[in-house]
Amino acid sequence: MVKKGESDSFQEDSSRIRFQDLIIDLENKSVLKRNERLDLPALSFDLLVALCKANGDPVDPRNLGQILWPDRIVGPDTLKQRVSLLRRALGKTPEGIDYVVNDRSRGYRVSGRPEAVRQQTSWGVSRRKILLLSGITVFAAASLWFSYEQLSSPRTLTVLVRPLELLDDTSSSGAGFQNGLSMELASRIASLPLLEAIYEPESHRSVPHDAVLIGQVDRSDTRLRVNVTLTAAGTGEVIWGSVYDRAFEEIFDVQRDITLHISFMLHDQVDPDAAERLKTGPTDSYEAYALFVQALGMRASDSKASLHLLEEALDIDPSFAAAATLRDALMQ
Repeated sequence: MVKKGESDSFQEDSSRIRFQDLIIDLENKSVLKRNERLDLPALSFDLLVALCKANGDPVDPRNLGQILWPDRIVGPDTLKQRVSLLRRALGKTPEGIDYVVNDRSRGYRVSGRPEAVRQQTSWGVSRRKILLLSGITVFAAASLWFSYEQLSSPRTLTVLVRPLELLDDTSSSGAGFQNGLSMELASRIASLPLLEAIYEPESHRSVPHDAVLIGQVDRSDTRLRVNVTLTAAGTGEVIWGSVYDRAFEEIFDVQRDITLHISFMLHDQVDPDAAERLKTGPTDSYEAYALFVQALGMRASDSKASLHLLEEALDIDPSFAAAATLRDALMQ
């Protein structure tokens, strides 16, 4: 636990924190690891600072939750996912261990004792040195401005979407529905700022990516059940996961929730315009949309059956533009 008054004094008396091979700049909200800047989201940076200010002592998860989300009530899984993201961003210490560890039931702590680094100004420096330092500062500011802008800007992350699998062998899902729904999820993820998505049906191929979305699906005429998990590329560490069991007519809400959660977990933000845009689907008829999704998933394996499903969808909603576009493409 953080002792009373300890966190405040740490912040007031220091501008930087040295921890292992990390330099944490509190004023600029940046982290250097062996002189290389780490691109940490705001919540990950705040989590690292909160743990460092505890001086290596465990911090109760409830206290961390209040620090990171002061206006919200979050469950332990949300904090666990945030710790997972921070660990992935920081990598390993020089000793090959995690910077953040779980101290059994006591909470999370950093694996070592951070050191406060105070800004010091020497008034005995000669005028010549002051002028020299000023010149260096001006030159550095002019020459590195654009590089700094690039470093401070969050980079676009790529999500690899694997085909959703059937939850069980007796599923009543139409042929190809799970593939079509996977493609639709990839399309919605790619519509968000700072995110790209690749639908990859062949697991043996290697496509550069940052995270992987996998899951299972089952549907009936009235229900939709989806189980999705977002994992880190390379390590397979779980970033986020959720299970949805909804009325089928809520399919657009399920897709929107999955997409926005991915944006939040990878970038700590959700674009309000994109969130508003995702409230509506490509058609007002979820029956027509179900036919379209199934046709989308079957277009490569059975184009004739796919065309028949699209015609049915357009009979229900003649203004369904996406269905008409796919039909015209298959007819060429």
